[in-house]
Amino acid sequence: MSTIIQSKKTLLTVALGGAVAIVLAFGSFAASAQALTQSQIDAILGLLESFGADQVTMDNVEAALTGAPVTTPTPPTGWMDKFSRDLSVGSTGDDVKMLQEWLNANGYIVATSGAGSPGNETEYFGERTRAAVAAYQAANNISPVAGYFGPLTKASVNAKIEAALPPVVPPANDEPVNDEPVNDEPVNDEPPLAGNEGDIVVTDLSVSNVDIDLGTTGVVYELEVEALDSDVAINRVDFHFTGATNGITGVARPWLYFSEVVLRIDGEEVGVLSGSGDFTEITVSGGTNHYRARFSGLNEVIRMGDVAEMTLEVAVRSAMTGDREGDIVTVQMLDDAIRFVDGAGLTHFGPAEQGEVEITFDEEASGSLRVGISDDSPDATYIIVDEDARTENVEVLVFDVEARNQNISIDSVDVVLTASSS
Repeated sequence: MSTIIQSKKTLLTVALGGAVAIVLAFGSFAASAQALTQSQIDAILGLLESFGADQVTMDNVEAALTGAPVTTPTPPTGWMDKFSRDLSVGSTGDDVKMLQEWLNANGYIVATSGAGSPGNETEYFGERTRAAVAAYQAANNISPVAGYFGPLTKASVNAKIEAALPPVVPPANDEPVNDEPVNDEPVNDEPPLAGNEGDIVVTDLSVSNVDIDLGTTGVVYELEVEALDSDVAINRVDFHFTGATNGITGVARPWLYFSEVVLRIDGEEVGVLSGSGDFTEITVSGGTNHYRARFSGLNEVIRMGDVAEMTLEVAVRSAMTGDREGDIVTVQMLDDAIRFVDGAGLTHFGPAEQGEVEITFDEEASGSLRVGISDDSPDATYIIVDEDARTENVEVLVFDVEARNQNISIDSVDVVLTASSS
């Protein structure tokens, strides 16, 4: 009987340690299993069950106690295998589940509950998975941080698996979005960059001088950007403003002339600068002061062989302090003003310095009103009025008013009436 008591103590010690430890603890009983009665075996299994042991553990212990072959649990290989293909939103398969398991196991939680949460990983790559991959990319300095499990991210994760090094754990993020596809349709996402090492060719289409009326908007710089040998993602564009104020070169402050400076790619607004805090004063070679307008965080993709139109647009203020209407503002793209990533994940800068564009200003034309009789005005007629009571709400004239060149504020309208008696 003392042997059975000792066995229970051993079980109490190892039950919390997992299936493998329990099997090892009872492996020594295989040879003398016949010494235990079924009631004793049932008592041991009941103790195991009270400690929350799973069915696989209990089956293996029972096999060891009865002398039957023991099936040693095999730890899941899952994320321990290396990844071989690129994955993005909409991807499905065993490797997607492996990726979710690896992310959850290393602190990049796909979901805190439900689909994608630890123990509930799925074979669908959705927005939750993308967010977890993006968190890993941000924590491990992989650019762009887009949540696409491509060559760079895949190589980084595979290296950690091979070396068994724990990844850097990111700070806690906000609650991930729902990872389940809507109406069983995967969420569309920007396809990954195709190709290997690539480059861009920039063609300057700007004119040397642009004259813009006060209070209006106009394009001051225009480029064509072609992607060569691979897709490219434009993530930063710089322009430099100089000028001449009262004959002094290089001191023109863009925000004093423009209420907005807008970057467009293929007609779509991708960046807006306005106040003084959006422009940085720097000194370039030669000692000239420039104000740099930097548009960053763009991630605008140009597919291999495609040409994108890039324009810089300014909204000129309707009124300027002092005599700035006579100033000249110059805008230019200097060397390496565009930063981009190619299909191989390499970061490049280009192009060479482009031409200058001088911006001059015209005073806004004075406004005027055009007044005419409307087609809805009533025809000439007689109006009979009562001598003893007020006659009201009789429409006698309808006229159209059109503002020209600028908005017009009407303060008063004078109407002259003449009367005749018969």
